[in-house]
Amino acid sequence: MGLWLLGRGILIQGFTVQWVTGCLDVVRPAAPLQPMVALPRAPVQVQRPICQAGVQTTLFGHRKPGAWEGCYSLVKTLGKGCFGTVHLVKPRDGGEERVVKEVPFKPNMPRESVLREIENMKAMDHPHVLKVFEYYESIGKICMVLEACKGGELQDLIAAHARSGLALPERFISEVMGQSLEAISYCHSKNLIHKDLKAENIMLLHQVDIAAGDRPHCIIIDLGLAEMFLPSLPRGKIYGGTKTTMAPEVMFSNFGPKCDVYSLGCILFQLLSGQLPCDPNSADMQRRLQGCRSKAQERGIFLEAKLRGPDWRLVSKASADSQELVRRMMSPQETTRPSCEEALEHRWFQMARGSSAVIPAEQLQALARYRQHSAFQRALMAKVATKMSTAQTADLVAEFKDLSRPSCGSLRTADLQTSFESLGLTPRDAETAVKALDVDGNGCVEFSEFVAACIATSGEWQKKAVKVAWHEFDTVRKGWVENSDMVKMLHLSGLVSANTDADALVRAMDSKGLGRVAFQDFHAYLEHELQLVDKAESVLSEVGQVPASESNHLAARGPVGPPGAEKASTLTLSHRRGITRS
Repeated sequence: MGLWLLGRGILIQGFTVQWVTGCLDVVRPAAPLQPMVALPRAPVQVQRPICQAGVQTTLFGHRKPGAWEGCYSLVKTLGKGCFGTVHLVKPRDGGEERVVKEVPFKPNMPRESVLREIENMKAMDHPHVLKVFEYYESIGKICMVLEACKGGELQDLIAAHARSGLALPERFISEVMGQSLEAISYCHSKNLIHKDLKAENIMLLHQVDIAAGDRPHCIIIDLGLAEMFLPSLPRGKIYGGTKTTMAPEVMFSNFGPKCDVYSLGCILFQLLSGQLPCDPNSADMQRRLQGCRSKAQERGIFLEAKLRGPDWRLVSKASADSQELVRRMMSPQETTRPSCEEALEHRWFQMARGSSAVIPAEQLQALARYRQHSAFQRALMAKVATKMSTAQTADLVAEFKDLSRPSCGSLRTADLQTSFESLGLTPRDAETAVKALDVDGNGCVEFSEFVAACIATSGEWQKKAVKVAWHEFDTVRKGWVENSDMVKMLHLSGLVSANTDADALVRAMDSKGLGRVAFQDFHAYLEHELQLVDKAESVLSEVGQVPASESNHLAARGPVGPPGAEKASTLTLSHRRGITRS
């Protein structure tokens, strides 16, 4: 069997390769050799700009003036590499540790590429996609402030178990793969292909003791090579990624979202066997790669190996269901490969999913009450939600998943409206409640929008939220902000719309008419608005729209979190969970 790359065409011997409805289709030959087919390589195209998704992206990862050292103190340097330096830092005003990634501009990493990665992260509002809190820019570099994933890379965990000779439990593997598929399914719903999925780009939020049955929380990272596609034409054109986990069609620069499924299939194979399906360090691949004279020839050898398929004997000890799934996900034929949504429906994931959740009415009632808050309050809570780490919202991640569909990654407003009406709300009130939750009006309630509603209905978190929100205005910690500066920051931060009278809003905060707003003024203004909400809820309770027993604010639970996470107050939506999980 042979494969050659000549000029701008690709010649494959031993396989018939053709395009079917725009997808790469590989037909295995009946005879030892078939005529070679030449496929022209698609031309490289300029990357399309990111879409706007979730809570307004102006609330996520905005640029802050100055240097990160002004807001954070260095804990330690975690590492240095060709793409920059990574530090563990702690906010100077208290709070959870975060990571600062310093990326210097280079010919292969220009400023535009770094900013595109930030925009990609800002648009992906999902509990299993890395969160960017803010970024700083100075001469020659950009510094991103990211969530700290203290469990390390999935690759390190796989390697450690391979060295010990112990296999990873399939329940653990199914949770890792299920969470990864959920995150990528969400990315695909936002018209984004990751294109560089590998075990090194899946982080664990916290340390896990697998023997003790700890459940993982996976975070997808590195959206630097991600590519947008048009809903009407879900195809990518820019070659890139890591050859060991790259789908065959990416090598032809003509691929769709299912290329990510292939890459996740490679990771699943690695989780089940401890080895990569196309390992460049194997004796066979080393022998083949030794004679390479060009990058194109090397690419051809990897492509041939992918079309041939891995040594399936390496996963022969895994369950029949997992073997079936990994074979389907790693199909070299894009047309026969499942989508993320289809893969999530596979029966193997029922092991991790357990029984169906029972959602109590209290949760929906709490969300419905959010409509009583003003537009400014809701935007402010959305801003605070983007500042909260995944560890702080650990309980809400589980509850959000119970309310949403695994393959969707968000709450559909149509489903929520039906649920609100089932509680006794009129169609008009149900619609108002849904619109209050859907801050950006995209027809879905994203994770941060859900967290914002929970913050607004929790008395303890409201107090914390006021301080967090104030620091967005009082960046130099003077204790007060000039009215004119306050107006500018309201618009720049996305907390008010273009048609909002920000001047009138600031004058209402400046009750003493001093021309500036102090923290006490800001706090008093929000307290007054909350009193109006309480009064409105009391009136609704009297007329029977909200049960009196449910009209009070919800309590926040004490320190709860995943194993190994920092001790931090976590928020839950209801007094009683009322959710059945495995």
